[in-house]
Amino acid sequence: MKLVYLFLSDGCASPDVTVPFTLSVTSTNKFLEEFRTDGWLALFQRLVLRKTVDEVLVVLESCRGVGSKDLGSGVKAIVIPQIHLVMPYINQEDIVLVRHGFKTWPPILQALNDNGNWVLFYRAASNRGGWPYWDIVLDDLIGKIAMTAADGLILPFKKPTHPDFFLPRNIPKKYDVCIGASHIHDRKGQWKVVDALVSYREKYGKDLKCVLPGRSLRGENTNRMFQVIEEYDLSVELSGMVNRLDLTELYSASKLLVHMGAGGQNDRSILECLSCGTPVLLRNLEYHPPDILGVAGAYHTDADTPDQLAVAMNYLIRERNSRDVCGEFDNKFGLDKIVNWFGSLIDLLNSHPRSDRDWLKESIHLI
Repeated sequence: MKLVYLFLSDGCASPDVTVPFTLSVTSTNKFLEEFRTDGWLALFQRLVLRKTVDEVLVVLESCRGVGSKDLGSGVKAIVIPQIHLVMPYINQEDIVLVRHGFKTWPPILQALNDNGNWVLFYRAASNRGGWPYWDIVLDDLIGKIAMTAADGLILPFKKPTHPDFFLPRNIPKKYDVCIGASHIHDRKGQWKVVDALVSYREKYGKDLKCVLPGRSLRGENTNRMFQVIEEYDLSVELSGMVNRLDLTELYSASKLLVHMGAGGQNDRSILECLSCGTPVLLRNLEYHPPDILGVAGAYHTDADTPDQLAVAMNYLIRERNSRDVCGEFDNKFGLDKIVNWFGSLIDLLNSHPRSDRDWLKESIHLI
C-alpha cells in the first residue's frame, strides 16, 4: 500500500489540451526543490522507514518540469500536466492525502470516493475543508474531534517541520527582531511592527535592528509601511523573498520573531522559528495551534497600539534577553510525536482498506 500526496497545482494544462509527458525524464520543477525542506517530506520518509506504507508518491499538477524525481527513502514525485493523469498510479488500496484541493480537482476526488480510496485533506488556510470528498480533514487549530457536513471526521493535527533543516544554529545574533517570515501584506501585520519601531525609538531613545523577509504584496497599510521605514530611516533590512534554508539563518540570527498578523493558518514560520530555538511573539492565537503557548519561547501579546507593542518587544529583548531554550518544542510538535500519531492513523485505515465513514467514527478511538 502506498500513500499518494496530491500536493499542489501550478500552471497546469487546460482541460481541452493534450500535453505529452513521460516519467522517464527527471523533473526540474522548482516546487520539488523547495519540498526537500518541508516537514511533510520528513514525515513521509519516516512512515516508509516505520513500514507504515510501502512507498509515498508526491504528485504535482504542472506543465513546468514534467517528469519524475526520486526524493529518497521510499518517496517519489511525479509532475503531470493534468490531474486526471494521476489515476493510473493510484490503486484501490492506496490512501490519498490532499494538500490543497483545487477547483479543477473535484472529478478526480469524486472518482477516488467512487473507487473506495480513503481520502484525507490537510485544511491549512483553505476553505475547502467543507467539500464532501474528505473522509478525514486534518486541522491543526481545532484541538478536538469534530464532524464535517458530509459526515467525515475532523481530527486535530500537528504540522510537521523538517528536523534536519530547522534546528538551533550557533551563529551570532545580527538582528533584534525578525518581522514575520511570509508574504508581506496587510493581513500578515508586518506594518504593525514597523509602527511599533517608531514608538520604540521615541520611548527608549534607540532603534531595534530588524530584518523583514518576504515578497511584498499590495495593501494600504503595507504601502504606507515602506514609506514609514524610509521616512524615519528605521533599521529594517528588506531581504526580499528567500528560500527556507536561508530563513533558518535569519531565524537563528534574530533574538525574537514578531508575528502580529491575522492571516495564514498556523504559519510555518512560527513552528520553524521555534524549532530553531528563537522565541516568537504572537498576537492572534486563533491562527495557531491551541497549545502553542505551552512551548517555552512562545509568547502572546494583546497589544493594540504601537506603544504597547514597543513595550512588549522591549521586555522580551532587553529584560528577558529573549533567549529561552525551546525545550518543550519536540515534546509537543516534534517529528517523532507526529510520526507516531499519523502512523497509527494510517495503520487504522489500512486495516479497513475501503472507505467507510460509519466504521471510521466507531474506530477512531483506537489510535
